[in-house]
Amino acid sequence: MYRLLGGPFFPDDVICVVPEAGRGLRWLEVRPPKIIVGMSLTPDLITTFPQSSLVFPAIIDTGCNTGFEIDQKHLVLWTGTSETLFDFLKHHDRSDGRSHVTRKANILLHLEPYTGPRFVGPRMPFHLMRTDQITVMDRSGPEPYPRFPLLGLKAFMDNNLRVLVEGGASEFTIYEG
Repeated sequence: MYRLLGGPFFPDDVICVVPEAGRGLRWLEVRPPKIIVGMSLTPDLITTFPQSSLVFPAIIDTGCNTGFEIDQKHLVLWTGTSETLFDFLKHHDRSDGRSHVTRKANILLHLEPYTGPRFVGPRMPFHLMRTDQITVMDRSGPEPYPRFPLLGLKAFMDNNLRVLVEGGASEFTIYEG
């Protein structure tokens, strides 16, 4: 097994994210415990990671049935791109009135702890090669849904990744293989 990423659930009780206006940074409180990782998305046709791509926080959610789920507004503001760059695959209507679309994308897991919207390296992110679809939730209220993007259990299963959670130490490790 090869260790990709590990560390505390999150080092502080707040994390820094790009605000709705897209200028500067603001603090968004996160209630523990959450495993937060840095992610990037690129359109399907981009085959190598552009280091100018924005990094955004996502929560590892083993209860999420998809590989990756993100709010429509987060997709645009937190990736710094247009939703139309991600190829449309299918529209879904749910019984609770919310709808979502499935789009194609390259999903990249950063191998450094999340520290903000800029890639700091030195290690290039891990491309979740076998997970190439994202679920984009339509904006139907004032708050994003989900509040943070979710990296679901399906992405770990499809890409043969293992997550070790050490509850007593409040640490996690992600392994490949």
